[in-house]
Amino acid sequence: MSVSMLDLATQSEASGPEGSGPGGSGHLAENVMHFARVLRDAGLPVGPGKVLDAVQAIEVAGVERRDDFYWTLASVFIDKREQFHVFD
Repeated sequence: MSVSMLDLATQSEASGPEGSGPGGSGHLAENVMHFARVLRDAGLPVGPGKVLDAVQAIEVAGVERRDDFYWTLASVFIDKREQFHVFD
């Protein structure tokens, strides 16, 4: 996979949780959308609804702790145990 969770978290931390876009999500929403595309290309059933859910969940959980960021996205994008290896 070309994008790791740590890369995504680092990029989001660098841009700040406030961001510059509508609703304060800025680069965070773009990064989550890109990661969702990578997951979809790898075979996970990730649609636009899950992307929106992921962005909202991250806005609530925050990006301060990588573990929280990782598990928040995992809880949104993974439906079955067998999908974990793709996400990870």
